Amino acid sequence: MVAGFAALFLLLARVRLDRRKADGIASDLARANAALALEMRQRAKAEEEQGRFFDLSLDLLSIIDVEGRFRHLSPAWEKTLGWTVGEIMARHARELVHPDDWEATAREAQRLRLGGGALVDFENRYATKTGGWRWLSWHAAAVPEKGLIYAVARDVSERKRVDQMKTDFISVVSHELRTPLTSIRGSLGLLAGGVGGELP
Repeated sequence: MVAGFAALFLLLARVRLDRRKADGIASDLARANAALALEMRQRAKAEEEQGRFFDLSLDLLSIIDVEGRFRHLSPAWEKTLGWTVGEIMARHARELVHPDDWEATAREAQRLRLGGGALVDFENRYATKTGGWRWLSWHAAAVPEKGLIYAVARDVSERKRVDQMKTDFISVVSHELRTPLTSIRGSLGLLAGGVGGELP
């Protein structure tokens, strides 16, 4: 009978121990679940804030994979180029870059891939839906472990147009000033050489 009580006592002790373990495991799971729920709420909030940031930006924000495929674009792309965000995302970045700019763009993309997060600044032209071109000034950084490039582009077409107008104006003014000065210099040379006779 003592042996029976001892066996019963051991069985009850084991049940209590198993119950304590189960309670401990349940408590650990509840804490882990609460931590996971908090992390999910924080992540959802961060994604919502990122979405607002993308939606509000006047600049062209983008996340591009290292193969040149767009993964996320801000609405400013549509306003600037005329393509819908979906139309742009369905294309490879190379399809939108001006042919004369592709080689330089490919070099900069390679620098990003090899640079491991280094910032790259460059300019190129992107196609608009109406068949024109917009100059974009890029500031980008790669995150190699994710295989992504985070980039901000700004439409600098107006600045480029104004710069070209300044260059053209300076060229015209320089030419227009040079022509009369050449005539004056030639006339002074003739006078100094005595061609017109003695000066009074």
